[in-house]
Amino acid sequence: MAKGGLPLRTSLGKLKAKFDDPQVQTLAREVEDGSTISEAFEKANFSEFEVNLVNAGERSGQLELIYEQLAQFWRQEDKLLGSLWRQAIYPLVILHLAALFYPLPGALEALHTGFMFGVFTYMFSLMFLLFMIYLVGFSLYIIISHLWRTPAGQMMLLHLPLVGRTWRATYAFRWIFALRLEHGAGLPLSEAVYDAWQATGYAERDAPAEQGKEHILAGEPLSTIYPKWKGQLPPDWEDYIEAGEISGKLSDTFLSLQDQALSEWTNASAQVNEWLPRFFLVGILILAIGLFFSAFFKYFWQVFTIFDTIPKM
Repeated sequence: MAKGGLPLRTSLGKLKAKFDDPQVQTLAREVEDGSTISEAFEKANFSEFEVNLVNAGERSGQLELIYEQLAQFWRQEDKLLGSLWRQAIYPLVILHLAALFYPLPGALEALHTGFMFGVFTYMFSLMFLLFMIYLVGFSLYIIISHLWRTPAGQMMLLHLPLVGRTWRATYAFRWIFALRLEHGAGLPLSEAVYDAWQATGYAERDAPAEQGKEHILAGEPLSTIYPKWKGQLPPDWEDYIEAGEISGKLSDTFLSLQDQALSEWTNASAQVNEWLPRFFLVGILILAIGLFFSAFFKYFWQVFTIFDTIPKM
């Protein structure tokens, strides 16, 4: 719609009429009430990355480009999550089948008391087991979400295999994209660096944002400040940035680094998509086997005892 030349309010009005999504409804309502698009994004509970990126688009006058990049980011994210969910179906089916078998021995013993009592025992045990499985899964989700909001927790998660690489690549892409966008629009480099850090999503982004802005305003080149950020951004970018400063083609350098960051992010996401479901499957299978043997262990032991008592030839 933006490419078609429609005004922002008209475009949002059409989206509001077409989609019942609460974020779209809030976004359209806030813009109609006079909020800026970045303020509307914030009130619609978009992520900090999305809000800061839209804010950078407003400041640079390139909102249309921001919309295209956000659409690309969302497509990539949906593709990754959709693929992960598809590959998680089989392990989840195995887990639920194991849960169906787990209460069976107790229910069979309860059948001696009465059919209805046996059915009740089975259904109650099954519901309790499923409740505990879902509770553990939900608790892990809450714990990881909480850790991600704290600096220490985020640093720990960023160093995990596979997942950590993907998130580091994501943050590097956000940083260089916002930096290239604002610098290319003619904003001062100090403000572009500050906004780039705010757009990353890092829990401890305020300190490097202020640090970069302060040092650049003091006359230092970006290449001399960059080494302070090697723990959060790709270390080899320092040489590229220094070469861009020497040649006077810093904008071209930022564009090249953006392409490089996008490629790394895509490759890291593909690796997560390939390996994470396998680890998930192995964990689920171990849990399912444990449930199965713990349920039927008594019967296995009885069979073993019977065979052990048979005289050996």
